[in-house]
Amino acid sequence: MTTTKHSTTILLLLGFVWATGSVYAQDPDELHFREYVNPDEIVSIASDTPFVQAIQILSDFAQEFEDRIIIDRSGYAGAINVNISNMYWRRALHLIARVNNLVIEQDREAYEIRLIADVREEDEVEVARL
Repeated sequence: MTTTKHSTTILLLLGFVWATGSVYAQDPDELHFREYVNPDEIVSIASDTPFVQAIQILSDFAQEFEDRIIIDRSGYAGAINVNISNMYWRRALHLIARVNNLVIEQDREAYEIRLIADVREEDEVEVARL
């Protein structure tokens, strides 16, 4: 009976690690984006643009085209550190996040930006509870 419990716990942990690993590994180029992009959804942002300003620009796109908001819980205050040139706004959002070690979680109403370290800490706490 004890062996079965240990086996089940190990399988759950492995499944959890595999699932969370795939979240961190998402590359904007691997995400599914539309082949056709409305020209009104194209954005260009200089690499030295402050992160907060870039997120406000992208938030305007999110509200207009998806009726979602962008919530920044990362606390990041530097520049975006990547040149965005004539890019679909959602791809730009994911690229900025990846370059700055941030994670984007989304639901029907919002995109939430967080530090990778914060998400990993929460995942570790969740695994410890198992």
